[in-house]
Amino acid sequence: TERDSSPEDLTVTDIRFGTSPSSSESTESTRTRFSTYDTRIFAVFDTSTYAYPGVLLKWYRIDQPELLIFQKYEIDPHAGSNYVWYKKQEGWPDGQYRVEVYSLGEDFRMMSAGQYDVSQN
Repeated sequence: TERDSSPEDLTVTDIRFGTSPSSSESTESTRTRFSTYDTRIFAVFDTSTYAYPGVLLKWYRIDQPELLIFQKYEIDPHAGSNYVWYKKQEGWPDGQYRVEVYSLGEDFRMMSAGQYDVSQN
């Protein structure tokens, strides 16, 4: 089957979060709560119906608006999923965070989205 010939799936898929890419890939429920001591958080997103080599990623804090990442990422368009990660050297401040992945294909649109909370306990 040729992926390039199939129409792009317009469904917005859920991002899976974890402290490593492998923990995020499990089909069990995704983590939505992290500790302030988790320095690196991975965001895994579905690319099984996506045939382009790049995405636009937006990673930000919701409760006290702060933009952490807003840039283009190269991905493997042949992989079923891809991931990005962000590291806070001193740990993550308490709060709510959201990640959005946008298609850089023929139509600019949101492909995946998800959010998580960070708290001290």
